[in-house]
Amino acid sequence: MMSRDEIARRAALEIPQRSRVRLAGALAQQVAAHAKNITFVDNAIADIAVIDVAEVSGSGGISVFASARRVIALLDVEGGARFVDEAEPTAIVARAHRVVSSLGVFDFTADGLILCEVPRGMSAREVQEHVPILLRARPSLCPVRLEI
Repeated sequence: MMSRDEIARRAALEIPQRSRVRLAGALAQQVAAHAKNITFVDNAIADIAVIDVAEVSGSGGISVFASARRVIALLDVEGGARFVDEAEPTAIVARAHRVVSSLGVFDFTADGLILCEVPRGMSAREVQEHVPILLRARPSLCPVRLEI
């Protein structure tokens, strides 16, 4: 599994330079140390929101408000966060486009949850053992990138 610092480093790679970014949560704040040439915003609409979450549903639903064009959810499974089969509809207030977690990098599509990158030393099968949602592996599945 990936450490909290590795989650933050990987999430920083998702942020293009000159983006307006909203960070929410302690793990998201660690992303700031690894992101380059970006502007942090508090109340304005951001290009990207990077948010710590306790749960992510199989459709990308999160129970945290995220006012941004793109939402990246950070999920520390070792810290108790988890994927859930489906969240209660009233609990979902936003949708994540991508999840960077201690179990790898995931995208949400019409086909469901897609495993894009796996932590070094783990297989897709081992990741599936920790996720109650049926995963599909991206055909180009690779180890988690930590540097450009």
